[in-house]
Amino acid sequence: MSAVIHNQLGEEVNTKASFSILEIGFALILFLTVTQTYRLVAVIAGIDQISVVTGLITIVCSVYIAIFGRISTRVSLPSLYTVLAVLCLPATTLLYAPSVSFRDLLLQLHYFLLFLGALIFFQRNGQRFQLIFVIALLVSVAGVFASIFWPALFLKMAAAASARYDYLGRGSGFFLQPNLMAYNLTLIMLMLYLWTDRERVKLFLYMTLIYAVAVFLTGSRGGMVAAGTFILGVYFFGKKFKGGRSLILGILIFLSVIIAASLLISLSGGLNLDVNYYVERIGSMFSESIEQDGSVEHRIAFQSEFLKRIMERPVFGYGLGAVSRMLDNNQLIGAAHNQFLDVAVEYGVLGWVFMLIGAGIMVRVLANPSIRLGRLCAFGIVLTLFVMMLGTNMVFSMQNFYMFLGMIFGCYGFIPRPQNLNS
Repeated sequence: MSAVIHNQLGEEVNTKASFSILEIGFALILFLTVTQTYRLVAVIAGIDQISVVTGLITIVCSVYIAIFGRISTRVSLPSLYTVLAVLCLPATTLLYAPSVSFRDLLLQLHYFLLFLGALIFFQRNGQRFQLIFVIALLVSVAGVFASIFWPALFLKMAAAASARYDYLGRGSGFFLQPNLMAYNLTLIMLMLYLWTDRERVKLFLYMTLIYAVAVFLTGSRGGMVAAGTFILGVYFFGKKFKGGRSLILGILIFLSVIIAASLLISLSGGLNLDVNYYVERIGSMFSESIEQDGSVEHRIAFQSEFLKRIMERPVFGYGLGAVSRMLDNNQLIGAAHNQFLDVAVEYGVLGWVFMLIGAGIMVRVLANPSIRLGRLCAFGIVLTLFVMMLGTNMVFSMQNFYMFLGMIFGCYGFIPRPQNLNS
């Protein structure tokens, strides 16, 4: 049986054979990846190395691309840019890097294939798997609560990933790190928003409330800033929320977070959830002595060392994997927690040029009138990514980031589509 639906561009898409085993299987792979619950699967299956699971995901993506991929003689600027930025630039830098990092090169290949697989999946399926991000958000948030109240549940997962499992009350979820959890929640919400139409505005509002509470419970100050940027952008400037209620909705979200957090205390029933700890972390961002905070003070010191290395080779940087090598060789004393500094060390100013081009392409496409986001909202989405990159050096190593790119490319026609999407 077939039916007719419309994709994000308003084009009709035939849904015949929409629930093939291969499509459902790849949707499951994307779900396990976007939530990082493949860590749980690995523990249950007795796999003690996450790299093995990463390799399996890469193989599945390759098979999916081989079966459903289409080769086109037409080369678009966005698709060419992505190949250059994600794969060619990192690989080329190995020509002048002090040593070849095959691990980092394989990771870039993994990210590229994940991006390409997600692109083809979303291009073929349009709105048919629209609830995948709603469920992904709920599962991720459940992981946040579990990591706060029962952190020992994550012991085996953390051991397999060489990570911590207890952050003294901060929610780290299946991502096993509070800041990483907060930023990935934001990426999930970005993808959910792009799939939200006017009929699902209420559902998105509920998801925003849940998302905001979860980010609050990670205790990630950078994550809270990114979440605030995202919420302000989509509710105040998004065309999907036109009307006077947008401002009211935005204000209600922020108030609801505080109320919900207070309610959690009364419902915790002796689980020792200290909400004041999270409130104090928010308050510290507005303190005049924020630069004297231990975490901030250390980051400033780490970043000053990054700036020294950047000035030594400002144009092309040190090549793929340079940051890891320098940390191992004590040429850097700690992680920068800033994606821009990480990129500058590895790729120099050239890396910043690629980032600027990517931002321009994303704004241009998201501001397309047919997508009904609006230019201000498009800038808000890119600004959210900018804020995330200011607070962490992990954005370009987040699998969700490449799934986000794949969704944009697939849903909004970056790559020419075949006439019959299900052939």
